[in-house]
Amino acid sequence: IPQDYDNLNIIFDYLIKAVNKSLSRIFDFDSRDFDLVNESIEVIISEIIKQPSFQISRKGANELLKNKFKNDVSNSRNILRELISENIFHENIMYNPKTEKYDKEIIYFSYERLGDYLIAKALINEDIHIIKNNKLITSDCKIYEYVKNENSIMRYKGLIEAFSIIIPEKTEFELYELLENNKIYDLGEAFLESLIWRNKNTIGEKIDSYINDYITGIVGLKDKFLEVLIQLSLREEHYLNSYYLDNFLSGMKMNQRDYYWTIFINDSETVKLFINWAFESETIHNFNEESKKLLSTILTWFLTSSNREYRDVATKALVKIFQNDLVLLERLIKFFKKTNDLYVVERLYAVAYGAMLRTNNDKQIKDFATFIFNQVFKNKNPIEHHL
Repeated sequence: IPQDYDNLNIIFDYLIKAVNKSLSRIFDFDSRDFDLVNESIEVIISEIIKQPSFQISRKGANELLKNKFKNDVSNSRNILRELISENIFHENIMYNPKTEKYDKEIIYFSYERLGDYLIAKALINEDIHIIKNNKLITSDCKIYEYVKNENSIMRYKGLIEAFSIIIPEKTEFELYELLENNKIYDLGEAFLESLIWRNKNTIGEKIDSYINDYITGIVGLKDKFLEVLIQLSLREEHYLNSYYLDNFLSGMKMNQRDYYWTIFINDSETVKLFINWAFESETIHNFNEESKKLLSTILTWFLTSSNREYRDVATKALVKIFQNDLVLLERLIKFFKKTNDLYVVERLYAVAYGAMLRTNNDKQIKDFATFIFNQVFKNKNPIEHHL
């Protein structure tokens, strides 16, 4: 996800603005002054949230929009048609028990994640004052029905993930803090998934207690957490980027890290995709210094893997990053100097060798060679394995 589009609210806002601009040409209004799409969504959601299925009849939706905007745009009866054409809504035909035929026309959001997010936002807006005052989701809240027990949380998982994104943005609480029982697998999974899509300013050290007390103790959630850390590793100024992972792993003894991290990455498809991208992508040559630091930090931790293919590709990717930036490579080697895994240290010197062979920056070679000599050979007692 691009740095400027790092949370779901921004992504959906961009989508809705683009559709509004498109409709402004059809209905002849200035998209800067009139947000027809957002207002249409609000009108339909106000009715959708009254239905357990989160659906509304096509006829009902059309009447709502036609009457709401009849004084704002010409041909207001065509608004729904255009929203369907732009893939905001989708229309379908369902079985009608009254006629015993498939003649019931309904509409719902085309994208499930978009629908869940906008519906969750509408529900929370109705409950926001109760939540802030009670510091708990109580039975008088609209959203209580979706979080009241484990079965509800499992059934409405898309909404739970959306709640996990929106509630921290609108209050000072995490969703799990507002529930009496938060040791529920699907709740933990929704929390982890939400971290990818949330505004980074809502994520801080407060979440560590839930992660340490619950998430890391459940095998499936622990692995999901590590996948999330990999996905967030390159986000600049993000609490859960590569520096968090480094702090997390560097504090472990080697046997603990092998159990917690190395076994996971050895067969991880996420890791395979990540390192192959880093090795094959041409965009990393244009990374700024901070992005290179974040990328090289997580690639270095992939060097703990006993999967030879993963370790080799990660090594080559590091060479690619540093072949013309030996100064930054020197900092990385210093950063990992005291790591308790010789696999890592050995491979970083292999990276140094590869980068020096490939570099076009001749001015940095002498200083870097002197640095390597001082690190390994100056005391005339080099670690044999490094040779």
